[in-house]
Amino acid sequence: MDTSIIIMIILAITLLIASIIVIVLKNKTKNIGTIRQRASISNAKVKLVKSYCSPNEMRFVEAIFQALPKDFIAFPFVPLEKVLEPTGDSKVDYNIASCKVLDVCVFLQKTMEPVLAIDLYSSSPTSQTLKQIDEDVVNLLKNVHLPLIKIRMQDNYDINVLKNDLLNAMDDKIFAKIKK
Repeated sequence: MDTSIIIMIILAITLLIASIIVIVLKNKTKNIGTIRQRASISNAKVKLVKSYCSPNEMRFVEAIFQALPKDFIAFPFVPLEKVLEPTGDSKVDYNIASCKVLDVCVFLQKTMEPVLAIDLYSSSPTSQTLKQIDEDVVNLLKNVHLPLIKIRMQDNYDINVLKNDLLNAMDDKIFAKIKK
């Protein structure tokens, strides 16, 4: 046999063995990473919060459930990334909003279309400065035509007044969608 053919056969066998070794090592490394990840999560230092909402926030949630007509539903602490989506190539505006949360968001119940954002605020000066809605979020909501209403947290709510405030803040086009 020609020596060049023998060299080519040896080279091909060497490449085949090297490829098999790389594939086997890659699979073993992937499994080790998964095992390490599971081990660190199982030992994570976390605990459940005792209360998802403050008492004042809970009073508002209860009041809004009573005030909203049956065609609407509201949820507290809605991440903006769940009600906005990026358009075009740039995700800069979306990334600004992706880590922000709406205090309460009202949706059409049948379609889950967001129809109203609610910013809750307290009359307490300390709470007021800590919990102001970001101006970037206000501008993004304006750009997507999602109305924003600011409501002061109270001990008691007049359900009729709250209902009127909520319905007046919504876009009139929403009511046409309900009638269909």
